[in-house]
Amino acid sequence: MKTLLAFILPLPIIIFFFVISRRIRKSVGYIGRLILNLLFAFIVSLSIISAFLWINKEDFKKFQAMKSDKFKSRAVSGSMKPLQLSPQTVSVNAQAILFHLALPEGGKFAKGASFYLSFTSDKPEVVKIETPVYTVPCKFVSVPIRVCEGKAEISIEAKIYYTLAENNRQYFFKKIVKLKVPVYIGETGNESITVLYGFVVMDMKNF
Repeated sequence: MKTLLAFILPLPIIIFFFVISRRIRKSVGYIGRLILNLLFAFIVSLSIISAFLWINKEDFKKFQAMKSDKFKSRAVSGSMKPLQLSPQTVSVNAQAILFHLALPEGGKFAKGASFYLSFTSDKPEVVKIETPVYTVPCKFVSVPIRVCEGKAEISIEAKIYYTLAENNRQYFFKKIVKLKVPVYIGETGNESITVLYGFVVMDMKNF
């Protein structure tokens, strides 16, 4: 509310000066009109500067969170360090990677935004991933694999856009996920490679 008033309050002054200058500009010479134009520009500039000095800092932070491509990135660049998950022992009969994604409570995939989820193996001869890339938003995916005895590391990367609503405001987030899962394939073990990833709930007071 304070931010809105900061931009509204100077308007009557600007309008008043504009009307007065329009009425008297015909009765003054070239120099007079030039002075009026400069004075009008000065008043407008001063009003804008005053508005920004008076703007609510909290509202400005929220505005910054919504600018750019309307998404607030909570993860940084693609060079971020991957999260190393605990090793898993899997049977040679395993046929899938079961990936579960848990959005924060009330979170939804951003409508119309892109979605990217990929799976790669550093040793395809041990763990071969049949369908490595997914571009349709989903909270669960069963990735078909073929395995044989040995050791491999599965890398999972995702770029996810989602929204959260709070206090009648819509917040947009972009989350970059990088995971690494060491896998041991043997005669005995789990029937699938299972990965569960959940987002940390954001405190909207920080925006």
